[in-house]
Amino acid sequence: MNPLYFGSSERALFGVYHAPASQPARNRGIVLCNPFGDESIKAHRAFLQLANRLASERFHVLRFDYFATGDSAGESEQGTVEQWLADIGTAADEIKDASGVAKVSFVGLRFGGTLALQAATRRRDVDRVTMWDPIVRGVAYVTGLRRIHEVYLRREFGERDLGPERLSPKTGDEVMGFPLPPAVRSAMMATDLCALDPGNVKRATLVTSTRASEYAALVQHLGARGVAVSQEHIPVGINWNSDDAMNTSLVPTEAIEAIVASLV
Repeated sequence: MNPLYFGSSERALFGVYHAPASQPARNRGIVLCNPFGDESIKAHRAFLQLANRLASERFHVLRFDYFATGDSAGESEQGTVEQWLADIGTAADEIKDASGVAKVSFVGLRFGGTLALQAATRRRDVDRVTMWDPIVRGVAYVTGLRRIHEVYLRREFGERDLGPERLSPKTGDEVMGFPLPPAVRSAMMATDLCALDPGNVKRATLVTSTRASEYAALVQHLGARGVAVSQEHIPVGINWNSDDAMNTSLVPTEAIEAIVASLV
């Protein structure tokens, strides 16, 4: 593993490059796209395992933190969805420059999967996208995050101590200790992958832990627009919004293997 900073000096991004474990290396780089907020913490070890596994398959792999998240530059309130999409493009350029590969694939988890597909539509060098439990429709996602945050507040402060000031609309600016500024919240809620023009995306895979109808709708949408799309249902039982995810994410072996298989 090789930690590095890349991008501009004003918006430096922190990443970790995983070199191919053996030669000859594949002529393709993989950019891993983090989920949002608390889910990125819970998924950290799973992404580390995934990066190592992909490197063992002779891929060049880059996992990184978006601007204003993790160890990248910027204050947490400065992050925007548009900036994170640009960051994925910057990461793709970085792995191409560092390794000399001609093609890049994006792999994203949860809202990172959503960003991965959106970012891929902006490029011509992304040959495939793999989305792991992606967020298809942002309205339901944000509503769910706010509900989880409210439950957390009630548990921490108690029903009697949770006055109107804590449950005011302002509480929507934070979820589980992570900022959710109005601009980010609005952009998330406007997201609907079933209305997205896939552009130059030719191949996509969904790796899903449930058989939610929204996943079937996304497969149908992409297929109708000429994308070679498939879905792998791996019932690993991970609820990324639960406390248990910190433990269950340690061994999502079947899901990781399905992701690797979608890329080899």
